[in-house]
Amino acid sequence: MAGDGGSGKTAFLRSLAQASDLQNPGEIQFGMLTPFLEEWAVLETLSNCLGIWPAYHVAACNFLSQLVSWAYVLPKCQQVVLILFDGLDLLAASGLQVQQDLRWLLMYGPERQIWLVVTVNPGRLTRLENWLVYFRTRILGHVKRPQTARLLVGDPEIDLAALLPGRQFGLLRPEGWLKFCLPTAE
Repeated sequence: MAGDGGSGKTAFLRSLAQASDLQNPGEIQFGMLTPFLEEWAVLETLSNCLGIWPAYHVAACNFLSQLVSWAYVLPKCQQVVLILFDGLDLLAASGLQVQQDLRWLLMYGPERQIWLVVTVNPGRLTRLENWLVYFRTRILGHVKRPQTARLLVGDPEIDLAALLPGRQFGLLRPEGWLKFCLPTAE
């Protein structure tokens, strides 16, 4: 999931975490890596929450390494692990081992019941194109710079700057461009 600051990426992740709590913890659990710990504190009490780690801390790096080891056990069970990662730009600047673990989880995690949902502010990630190959499905929010939007979408006709910041997203499917909004909190 990519978008400029304020495009709603964190709100989208929060909605996924809350939706996972509608399931039995034996079926789905989520873990969160984020630089915004205070925004997630209330969700840490959900029964489906594995934990919330600061993305900039060594604990987040250790969690990713443990997930790689854990991935060899998970195919033998039915449990799904959803890893919500708010800020690829933060961890991508970490050491080589962290980047290798992240790439491995992106490539092989889904076949082992580990699904990563990653956000990135594309303006903050150097060498964005090196990471895009790992993301076949891209949910896109408001992106002001046309050059960055073209890199993310690959279609010059799609205007990511026209998406409503903080609320509207788009997804490029084989059938075409799909725009949708997050539900408003009532």
